Amino acid sequence: MKLPAGWLGVVAWCGVSTFVPNAPAGPLVSNLVARWVQLEAVRCDVRRETETPAGRLRRLSRVHWAAPNRLYVENYTPVRRTIVCDGVLFMSYVDGDPLGFARPVSELPPDMERSLRVVPGTPMDHLLHWLDSDETSMAASGSLQRVVRVNGPPAGQIGLDSEGRVTELTVFDPVHPSQTLATWNYRDYREVRPGVWVPLLHEAFLFTSNGVHRELTRFENYRVSPEPVPPWNDPHRYFPGVRFTNRFDAIYREP
Repeated sequence: MKLPAGWLGVVAWCGVSTFVPNAPAGPLVSNLVARWVQLEAVRCDVRRETETPAGRLRRLSRVHWAAPNRLYVENYTPVRRTIVCDGVLFMSYVDGDPLGFARPVSELPPDMERSLRVVPGTPMDHLLHWLDSDETSMAASGSLQRVVRVNGPPAGQIGLDSEGRVTELTVFDPVHPSQTLATWNYRDYREVRPGVWVPLLHEAFLFTSNGVHRELTRFENYRVSPEPVPPWNDPHRYFPGVRFTNRFDAIYREP
């Protein structure tokens, strides 16, 4: 089983607790995204731990994000990598590589361009895929007060708690719709603005032919601010002496 490119999850919103077959659930995804896009700038530290049958990997990053399409990321482990986007030009460099990668935002692959719009710590990385998808209300279950099926592709399911917050998200296999490819659980919600909640703990499970991959992501020192610290007017200042290419394959090709 292979998760579609750019995907790692799905979950829900508010209200309906009775099952209405094939009834439209309303613009749930759009309403959820509209809450988070109220945040104009975010700073946080990200700790991610991935467990696979082959072993464990830990990653640490510091993130500054601002709308529209501005991003500064320092990855410290397992490799040191810097990402800077001033809203127009995207630049990335891994320490020790012969070249960095740079390309105008307007020319980025869809998944990369979409990721620049994701407010850190929110499930927007998954929900943005479903903005134009049909939605169907399903039966509420356990602690989930509302469950919505999203037709995709790929199909998914969003689960909400009594506060209308996404707590569970599932993506299904496009070939075998009843088979789960991945699930995400969202916990430790914090109200960063009145009515705007952000989950600071994400737990993901990816089901593959090689076994289950578990990923636990913590967002620490989460701050919402009018403007992040890094200046955006000259992204080149972060890459002294680095040469760039607009093709990933050119970075590692043989000389």
